[in-house]
Amino acid sequence: LEDLSCLPTMELGDIPAEEPEVACEPQLQDEVRSCWFDQPTNGIGTVALNFCLEGLNGEQLAYLPIFSSLLTQIGAGERDYLQMAQRLEAVTGGISARTSLLDNPADLDSFMATFEVKGKALVRNSEPLFELLHDILLAPYFTDLQRIHTVLNQLKVSLENSVPQSGHTYAARTAAACLTPANWRRELWSGLSQVAMIRKFAAMKVDELQPLSEALAGIGKQLFCRARLQTAVTVEKDNFAAFRTPLEQLCSNLPAEVPSAGYEEKPFQPDPKRRGFVWSLPVSYVTRVHRAVPYSHSDSAALTVLSKLLRAEFLHREIREKGGAYGGMASYNSESGVFSMMSYRDPHIQRTLQVYDQAVEWAVNGDFSADSLKEAVLAVFSDLDKPLSPAGTGAQEFANLRQGLTLEMRNQMRRQLLAVDAAALQAVAKKYLQQPGAVSVLAGEAALRKANEQLGTQALELRKI
Repeated sequence: LEDLSCLPTMELGDIPAEEPEVACEPQLQDEVRSCWFDQPTNGIGTVALNFCLEGLNGEQLAYLPIFSSLLTQIGAGERDYLQMAQRLEAVTGGISARTSLLDNPADLDSFMATFEVKGKALVRNSEPLFELLHDILLAPYFTDLQRIHTVLNQLKVSLENSVPQSGHTYAARTAAACLTPANWRRELWSGLSQVAMIRKFAAMKVDELQPLSEALAGIGKQLFCRARLQTAVTVEKDNFAAFRTPLEQLCSNLPAEVPSAGYEEKPFQPDPKRRGFVWSLPVSYVTRVHRAVPYSHSDSAALTVLSKLLRAEFLHREIREKGGAYGGMASYNSESGVFSMMSYRDPHIQRTLQVYDQAVEWAVNGDFSADSLKEAVLAVFSDLDKPLSPAGTGAQEFANLRQGLTLEMRNQMRRQLLAVDAAALQAVAKKYLQQPGAVSVLAGEAALRKANEQLGTQALELRKI
């Protein structure tokens, strides 16, 4: 056997305590704030148009994922959807639309919700890019009911295929929705609630989609105005000028402001639930999720490390190797403030829920080595310090600026991560994971009913999607 002792190793001292600063050149034009990021993009500019959602009514907010999927797949301006697709391919690297949620780094009960339209193109195609953005924002064809029907059915197939592939994510999202308002909105937009909504609309006949068509057109008229807009451009500084004028022209063409619907959401109260969601599956996805702390809290670093430690040193062994599931894992999202334990393609339900109890007890007792702790910290920084593309760097910093996640906050988190010790892990496990958590299981109906017989007073509330 070869001697591997001469190979380089990674130590905690090798990790930089601070992340590099990303320079941003701010601009204010017609009351629209813009961020300009000088990045080596090789002559490809990325433009992000970000619209806040305050004042949209409940129906409009619920329909936003459908709106985002259709916006770039229907015709606009003087082009039908086929002509639009051809033009997009000819002069851009693509235009996309999506909803976005940013958690408040100091408060789990508040968040920022926005709608983002993003496009990229070579510098020489900056003007054609903005012409297409203009048409998509101001003249989309939501009157083409047949096209809406076709896209909805494509979405239905895609989402239904994604459920067995990402069942643990769907299950964890339904559990987290009981714990914080931001996670409730995430589930509405990208969880089983969205799957159910798409299935409902996809089952309608073409002429039955007229009310949805009118609602989607109303969202566009309500949403796309200068008063709601922030923008970002990522490209080399020498190429800023090629994007500045067409961006200013686009902003000036948007309505200054549209009266809001005056909608106010109901106050949110955390309410951990134990639920089982019925889907046609031969295996189960078992999750337990706990509400913890916001990003800036001193316990956030220890919870992040604990998730890596539990996954590598306990859950993988007990759920995958002993239990026969495809995977057993834990994660902590330091921005959303929820700690999740999950199983993937699991033959068990009741046993896995018992394993989660055992995992917490294992962590509270400190039954792990110093080497395991070090490996967990290294795994955290492996995720934190993954290289981003130049465009990704600009997008990440744009999100940080809007979210209020400052460089000092991020560097403070790094220092806290490097200082995590065994006592801190035991303390956060006891403080947060021994409290009642939300349980969600995605499985076949027979498996859920059998599990409920075993769970007794801890039985799951069953729901069909």
